[in-house]
Amino acid sequence: MNLILDIATALLVLGLPVGLLSWYMSYQLTRKGYLDSGGTLKQKRSDVGGLKKSIKAGEAAPSNFLEQRWMKFGGGFYGLTALTTFFLIELQDLWGFVVNFPGFGNLFGNGVIAFVVGMLVNQLQNIITSFIWFGYWAEGDRNLLVWVLVPYLAYLAGLKLAGKSFSEIKQKILASLDNQQTDSDA
Repeated sequence: MNLILDIATALLVLGLPVGLLSWYMSYQLTRKGYLDSGGTLKQKRSDVGGLKKSIKAGEAAPSNFLEQRWMKFGGGFYGLTALTTFFLIELQDLWGFVVNFPGFGNLFGNGVIAFVVGMLVNQLQNIITSFIWFGYWAEGDRNLLVWVLVPYLAYLAGLKLAGKSFSEIKQKILASLDNQQTDSDA
């Protein structure tokens, strides 16, 4: 695959969701006092690792479903990318199910137990696939390095913006665009 196309695809398909989820999770952790909004990226990454250890030791508890899943998937960059991959696989499965709905007769043709077992096996496959997300995203002729670096940079960007609300980020972007417009007019 063309490298430019691979980078663009990785940005849209994985980088954007990882970056947004990284910002959201980091913003929530900053609001709760687990992350220092003015800290360096190294400090924030260390704080996330400390939070994971505190949760494992029972000294802290994740306060919502996303935090709990993130820590279950390993916390940090790897865990967040695995969680994002899991959600994206699940969305793809749900979309495929809705679009290609086989009808209730086919769903339960082998019985309710077979249906439930099939769903559980599918969930297990999706969880395993999300844990080895780098192989999932780099399948075929995709560049593995691109599919690891793009979400990593998106994760770091989300951490960097952790102390800022969405409206603050939007204001900074608009101000930057205004400055660029003013500079080009001059």
